[in-house]
Formats: sequence, C-alpha cells, structure tokens
Amino acid sequence: MKRMNIKIFCLALCTSLMMSGCTSSGGDESDVTAENNAETSAENVTGTAETSVLVSGTESKKAETGTTAVSGTEVSGNVSGTAKVSDTAKSTEKAKASETTRVPGPPAETGEPAVVPHEGGKPDTYADPGEYGYANDLLCTMARGYYGSRTNHSPEFVEVEGETDGKVNIHLYDLFDGHTSTAAWYYIDRMTGKGTDFLENEIDLTAPPAEMWNPDVPQRSKIEGDKRCAVLYLGYIDTDIETYISNNVSYQELIHQNFSEYNYTWLADMPKQNYVEIPDGNELYLIIPRDDEARVRVGRFDLSREQLIGNVYSSYRGAPFLLRCNVSEIRPDAEIFITDNSGEYPGFSVSLSGKDGSLCESDSYTRLNEDTEGPAG
Repeated sequence: MKRMNIKIFCLALCTSLMMSGCTSSGGDESDVTAENNAETSAENVTGTAETSVLVSGTESKKAETGTTAVSGTEVSGNVSGTAKVSDTAKSTEKAKASETTRVPGPPAETGEPAVVPHEGGKPDTYADPGEYGYANDLLCTMARGYYGSRTNHSPEFVEVEGETDGKVNIHLYDLFDGHTSTAAWYYIDRMTGKGTDFLENEIDLTAPPAEMWNPDVPQRSKIEGDKRCAVLYLGYIDTDIETYISNNVSYQELIHQNFSEYNYTWLADMPKQNYVEIPDGNELYLIIPRDDEARVRVGRFDLSREQLIGNVYSSYRGAPFLLRCNVSEIRPDAEIFITDNSGEYPGFSVSLSGKDGSLCESDSYTRLNEDTEGPAG
C-alpha cells in the first residue's frame, strides 16, 4: 500500500511540473502555485486511493457477509433486513389507517323482538304494567283483593300454577282436613290484569275493591284494654243461621229496637257471607273485632282427633260476624284467630259456663251480655 501511495505521489508531482512548465508566467509565484497544486492533487489522489482501498476491503468482506448488489448499489444483509422491517411497519400503518377510515356499514341484525320477562322485567317496581307486565306475586295480591272484597273471604293460599294460551293461571284455595278446597280459579292476562274465572265470567283485577259491609259499630268502644274483640251470646240454635234469624223473635227485637246508644240495628244488614257455621253447632255468638281492618280466621276443631282440621271462615276485613258452634259442652269446636294493627294473637274459643250458662270470661274478648238486654238476657 505504501508503494502505491509513493507511485501516485510521484505521478501527481510530475503532472504538476509539466503543467507549470507550460505556463508563460513562470517565476517563484508559479512555483509556489504548482507546488500547492501538486500537494492538493496528491492529497486528493491519496484520499481516492484510500477510498479505493476501503472499498476493496469492503469487497473482501462481501464474500464473508453475503452482501447483495441491488441495481448497482451494494446493500448489506443488515440494511436489507431493515428495509423489510420498514416495509412491514408501513403495511401495518396503512392497515390501521384503513380501519380508522372505514365507512360504517348497516347495523347488525338484532334478531327477534325482546320477549316480556316471565315474571315482569322490574323486580319490586311495576309502575308501567303495559311495558313490563304484572309479576306473579303482584297478581296473587290483586287476586286476593278482588276475591276477598267481593266475598269477605281471604283464601289461605293464592298461587300461580302455570300459564295457558298467554294467560296466567291463579289458584285460590284453602286446605281443609288434608284436602284442597278451591275458592276460585282466575285466568289473567299478565299485561292487562284482566281475564276470566273458571265459570268464564269476565274479571278485572285492576278494578277498585267492591263495597263491603263494614258498618260503624258503637260496641267497639266497649272493648277493654288489649282485648281483641267483643262477644255477645245470642242463644241456643238448632238450625242454620239464616233460618234462625228469620224466625227467632228475640233476635228480631234485638236488631229493630233502638233501646240504647249501643243498639244493634246495624245487624239487620249483615250479609250471608258473614255467617260462620260449624255443622250441628248449638250456640250462636256475635263476634265484633276491635279493628275493622283485621283479618279473622275461624278454624274447626275435630273433637275426636283433638286437632284443627281447617278454616271455616277467613275474612278479608274485620267486619262483625255470626258464629254457630259447639256441639258439645265439654270442648269448644271452633277456634278464632285475629290479626289486626297490633299484630297476630293466639287463637281462642267462646263457650258457656257450666255453672250458670253465661258466657265465660276471657282475656281475649269483652263480654257484652252484661250490658244489654240481648236475646240471652
């Protein structure tokens, strides 16, 4: 390499001298210029030679590194790899840009229209039954109110038992002596609250409650302390209640005579649904609950089995009622349960004293016989 540089330097010097010899100016200045030119040429040639040597070195490396020539330009493998990565990045950027600028297409198919939920769509809130439908528990409450306000009977059980042809089947019933005693069947449209009963009479559970007999009873003011009702013994009975009150002179006098401020004229309008009877009972009582909104149940007690076997009366309101009961003087066969605004009370019975035939005293009720000239005196 040193020899090559010396040869190149000598060649450049000769060329410079020849050129200076051809100029007419001559002199020292020309010599200096020639010498500068020679040095510049030599430096340029040396740089070129060094570059050539470097390129040659690169060429010697080409075989070792696998350099590829592209269109006369030598590109190393690393540069080629970089180009490939750069192309991949550009493709990715184009794809992202394409996704970003994509024109929205038609909305996705939603399938079938939304189905109204089986038991309504808003637990605890059914302000808009037209949209969500009435839930099962609400339908049962409505059915109890509809039936109770028209019969003064509140069945022990009200349950939804399936749906048929888009109608909810509501069963209102009691259990008596191990058997189901059906009060009513209602077939109701969940969306409207309307339908029919098992006799195909049209009914509307959304209708206001029916007017019920529940008179202003002055005797309620005589109920003592925490006692839950007042009781009046009306006398011995050996027939059904309807026949008794139609033919018994003492009873007719009681309901028509206004002999004191605590008269019983309001009894004249008592509906038959307020007559409660234990078959073969021989004692007739008037029961007046303290709370006119109370719920009252009268259970029948089976003397032979010594157990309650079911309800013979279950009121929707706390209106007064007539109770015929007690086949035997040994053990009452009717038990009364009252739930009012003070809570639910234990059951109690009504009966006559074995000593004088008067109404027995009790912590559960106030006796009215001592304060009036009723049929039993």
